[in-house]
Amino acid sequence: MRGVHPWSGVSERVRLGLITQWVTPELVGEVLSECRKRDRRPGALPAGFMVYFTLALAL
Repeated sequence: MRGVHPWSGVSERVRLGLITQWVTPELVGEVLSECRKRDRRPGALPAGFMVYFTLALAL
């Protein structure tokens, strides 16, 4: 189709569930504890969520 970006529709095929197959929640927890990163402030976004958010942004 002319005038349509070649990457349009890619986001429909990539889901966060696919990322969690490679980067498991256990792995994220292990790395966060190894780096001594914890959720400190109540109401702030959880560190594990931010890891997956950053990975999604990289896609």
